[in-house]
Amino acid sequence: MENKKLFQVASVIEKIETRRDHTLKLTIGTQELDSDNETILMRLRNKIGWLLFQEVPIEKTDLSDIPDFIPRPKGEKSESQREREAMWIYWKNKTDQKVEFDEWRKNIIERRIKSWNEKTNE
Repeated sequence: MENKKLFQVASVIEKIETRRDHTLKLTIGTQELDSDNETILMRLRNKIGWLLFQEVPIEKTDLSDIPDFIPRPKGEKSESQREREAMWIYWKNKTDQKVEFDEWRKNIIERRIKSWNEKTNE
C-alpha cells in the first residue's frame, strides 16, 4: 500500500557527498521536532521516497509546477554513466595513459565547458 501523504519539516542540507556509483548522499538536519513529527520521520528511515526542497514552506500551489518524472528502467545507465564508460574505454585503448583517467576526463570536460561558454558568448 502506497503512502501518498507529504511530510514537511524545516531542515538544512548540511552535507553533500559523492559516491563511487556517481550518486549523491545528503545529510539533512532538522530543527527540533515534536513527538508526532519525530515518529513520522523515524518511520521513514531507510525508505525510498522523493525529496522536494525549497527555502520557504511548500504550499499546494508550488506542487503544480513539479514536472512529471519518468523513472529510468532498472539497470539502464544514465547518459552521463554511458559517456563516462565510453571515455574510459577510449582512454584505456587509445591513449598512453600517462595521466590518470579521472584527471584526463576532467580536462576534457573542462575544455567542453569552455567551448560551450565561448559559443554562448558569441
